[in-house]
Amino acid sequence: MPVTAGSLASAPIVAFTVQPDAALQSNIPFIRNNAGGNLANAYISPLFVAPQTSTAMQSSLAINGQGANQQAVLITAIGSVLPNAGQPAISGAVRGSSQLSAASTPVRIGSNLASVPDGNGNSLYGSSAISGFVLDQTQSSMASEVPLNAAATNYGFTHPATPTNLPAGVGASRTSQALTGNFGGLINTTAQKEPYVVTGTTVVTTDAGINRAAAVLASDPLTPSATGGISNLAMVFGPTNSTFIDDNIYGATENPAAPALVNGNPAQGAQLYFASQGAAPPPASLLQGSGAAYCQCQYLQWGYWGGDISSANTSGGTAPRIDRGGINFWVAGQPTLSTDISALASQGAVGTYTGHMIGSVFNNGNQYLAAGGLTATYQFRDQTGTFAVNNYDGRSFMLSGKAPLTGSNYSFAISNPQGLPITGSVNGGFYGPAAANTGGNFNFHTTVGQPYLTSGIFAAKR
Repeated sequence: MPVTAGSLASAPIVAFTVQPDAALQSNIPFIRNNAGGNLANAYISPLFVAPQTSTAMQSSLAINGQGANQQAVLITAIGSVLPNAGQPAISGAVRGSSQLSAASTPVRIGSNLASVPDGNGNSLYGSSAISGFVLDQTQSSMASEVPLNAAATNYGFTHPATPTNLPAGVGASRTSQALTGNFGGLINTTAQKEPYVVTGTTVVTTDAGINRAAAVLASDPLTPSATGGISNLAMVFGPTNSTFIDDNIYGATENPAAPALVNGNPAQGAQLYFASQGAAPPPASLLQGSGAAYCQCQYLQWGYWGGDISSANTSGGTAPRIDRGGINFWVAGQPTLSTDISALASQGAVGTYTGHMIGSVFNNGNQYLAAGGLTATYQFRDQTGTFAVNNYDGRSFMLSGKAPLTGSNYSFAISNPQGLPITGSVNGGFYGPAAANTGGNFNFHTTVGQPYLTSGIFAAKR
């Protein structure tokens, strides 16, 4: 019995369990077992559907092990509930990353997504409310696993979706926001053997009225000799294919009209994802040994980004160059007002912040995710501070000294702290009333010995 379009006009947010595909034999939806579909300890969200504002989203994350023994998968499905001439249907895309060996590069997961119609063209069932449906990759295309330097594996999926209880709190806080911040991560490329670090600025907008989200990640200047020829990148997500469930759960795929810029020029194409950490929270085990917890920061949001950008081959070949981010990270929030910063300085205030760092690592040929604890202080009058890293990928060190403010933003240089042979930078800012939170990006690499580089984000609160 098909659901009617009229019954969805005032329907609340509802949740569905995406049941396993009998052929794929994977607990994680939309991917094969061979790509990590049965990794242990996976977080698998319900499929959230907000019929009255026409959006849907489901996300899964599994991160098992540490360092060279780690395996990780992130998959997100983002779609819209389309009127479809009176026969409502779900249409969207699946995006994600899979890395089952730290010694390999991430595999990109990509697919179309649609609810499967019956012989009469109906695909959402339940008469007065949605009680079930089936999702596939659409009959005109295939899902794909794409290694960076090997042939793709194509496959199909068929997932029944059955009703489940909406988790407590989902949909309780829904506000339209404009957030700014930073991002960090590593990018692999077909132009060279080793990955490179990318950091930059984040802009996120959410629209609670139409349940959409959008984001732009614009890189800081890159060194072409380190990237194989790229001096800057910009990635554009949503709002066309995006979902805003609430202030904690939202995401977007690439903007089909303008997905990315490479060296200031439009990319040939892209398959990208952007998701909040509330859509798929990371495991506490990643912080093992640091004594830290992921920051519950009232004025900061953070999450994941990744995917492929195709552009002209800088070496002159005919095949497009691919630049691929695996599971990387962003952070953004509501910047502290300049009047609050001035008041803190006039009071001689000192802020003490605790939180976490999380990022992507390249360690002598192995790639994996790492997290650690963070304790920081900042003296607003003389604009000096400390930044203490606790057991991030086995490394602990402290930065201290001048960190001049530009508005509410600051930076630290990493240069052989406590005699460690590492260099890099920390770029952050203050967020919320009276600088309640701080967040930003970091990157550092070794200057001697085996090659090591890492980049990611941090978030902390007073």
